[in-house]
Amino acid sequence: MANQDDYSIFAETVAGKDHVLVKRHSDGEILIGYPWDVDDDRAQELPHLLSRDGPFLAVANLLNHPNLLSLHSEIISTPTVGSDTVTTKRTRFLLWDYCDAGTVASLVDDPPVKKTATGFLPESLVWHVLLDILRALQWLHEGIRDRYDIDPPAGGNPKGRCKRLRKAAEPEAEWMCVLHRNVVPANIFLGQPRGIETYGACKLGNFSRCWVAGHPDVGIERQQVVGTVGEVEDVSGLEGLKAARELWEEERKGAGGIRAAQKAVDKCVRPFSRGSDLFDLGAVLYQMMTKLKLPGREGGVGPEGSSGDVGQECFDCGCNHLTMKSDEGYEPCPHGCSFLDVDVDTVFEPLTDYTEELKRMVVWMLKSKWDENARASTMMIAAWSGFESWAAGTPEGRLYRDLFDDIWWRMRNKKIRELEDEIVAAEVGLDLAQEREDAAKEMKRNETFVL
Repeated sequence: MANQDDYSIFAETVAGKDHVLVKRHSDGEILIGYPWDVDDDRAQELPHLLSRDGPFLAVANLLNHPNLLSLHSEIISTPTVGSDTVTTKRTRFLLWDYCDAGTVASLVDDPPVKKTATGFLPESLVWHVLLDILRALQWLHEGIRDRYDIDPPAGGNPKGRCKRLRKAAEPEAEWMCVLHRNVVPANIFLGQPRGIETYGACKLGNFSRCWVAGHPDVGIERQQVVGTVGEVEDVSGLEGLKAARELWEEERKGAGGIRAAQKAVDKCVRPFSRGSDLFDLGAVLYQMMTKLKLPGREGGVGPEGSSGDVGQECFDCGCNHLTMKSDEGYEPCPHGCSFLDVDVDTVFEPLTDYTEELKRMVVWMLKSKWDENARASTMMIAAWSGFESWAAGTPEGRLYRDLFDDIWWRMRNKKIRELEDEIVAAEVGLDLAQEREDAAKEMKRNETFVL
């Protein structure tokens, strides 16, 4: 537990009196505190979440990523007497990252811009969310952190974009794949910019549905996914899951394909793979570009849903109504049901606000739903190339500034301040030297006079 003097509670959040804003004195960072009853039996286990020893080290390491909503510390408030309230009970607060710009869900529901025939939210924001959440999934799925070298802007222009050299990174040793299973707009948190960057931090949160789906003694490329769409109450259900997965694979690889597998296996025990998380991210990006909801997992919405909603699996006929005209062998729904097929390629065609590189990335993600070989790290390579092409080749991209630009700018300013301090010190030194020389001459004259 943190030293209570290291933090101070200074405000209640708008969301409710239970949540508080806490200031960390060491660096001034603002965190958000979520309460837990100190006397609750469950609360007695919470310190383990912050432990850096034994088996709890893995949990601490898992949350230690700049694009995941991280748990920092915990404090216990003491009973207080205020002007109009009296708090007689101690409260334990878990301190998490505070993202003060809301979520992607709040941004879509109350957007800063209006949707047009050519697009919705700015491409810069879509790339920002795509890259940051892809980095988060790359870490959860494969234990890979992105690493970059930063070089000064071309031509020495201090206002230009710095160069980023993306470096190859190896996965953490004995990493166990973690499926998030809840990548939705409400769980993608945004922060205000802290420097010259266009947008602030973007973090994936809410780990209540996470599933450890790998094995430390098996290489990343050979790991078999054991996650499911639904919840499993206890370990005794794993045998049933194994049988369901075997049936799923048998039907999926048969003549009936995915449609036959969907009919044969109940939704709640169908496999949920890395590709499923990536599909969900694609669904978020699709909504940011079109303002149309595209449900990220089984079920979807019925005909009474809002305009543009489409079920991933139709309630009426069981068909998948999300399609791409570029898919080979696509057969439209033959049942004449209340859903209309949504062709992503057709939807994206008039969206001229976005580059083809961005559209291709989103389509790739939306095709990864049942792809066992889908990897965030592979997508990250293509996404980074597409982002750099957009940043260098479009007016919006050339104006965009990210965390790397802010880091370089801070480093540059620090060097300038250090150089200025050296110049001042040198000037002061020269002045002191001159004073010493004048004093020595005066002393010599005095000595001559005395003699």
